[in-house]
Amino acid sequence: MPSILSAYGFFEFPAPETWPADALRAFGRVTGERSLFDVFIFEHEFAGALYLEDAVLALTLLPITRAEWSTGLGYPQIYFDLSKMDQYAQGIIDAGYRVLVMARCAQQEPDHQANSRSGIQNGKVVSIASGRPAGCRRRHKWA
Repeated sequence: MPSILSAYGFFEFPAPETWPADALRAFGRVTGERSLFDVFIFEHEFAGALYLEDAVLALTLLPITRAEWSTGLGYPQIYFDLSKMDQYAQGIIDAGYRVLVMARCAQQEPDHQANSRSGIQNGKVVSIASGRPAGCRRRHKWA
């Protein structure tokens, strides 16, 4: 089982070849074509989340606590309070990555609020966490 040393100690996670195929397919459908420098943060009702390889990367860059880390579904996940969204996104951007914030349909902001954050654009996605097939809004924050 691989592990990573972070500011909060060692974090273990299942080897990537053992991650559930359904989760990998769902993540691929949501993210589509992506570069190695794209990191997706999912915005849920009360929390932000990173999944799979994005969670492993974030663990090396951000002050992730053990309470935010999970591998209970067979793959790495980070869930954090929405108040940390800008801090975590900026930490990833500062490391040279592009952050794409994925918002759920039920949480759509009016356009004037969504556009008030610099560099955020809208598009359609589905949430990997909810598995809902309905279209959702994608907000990009460019590095």
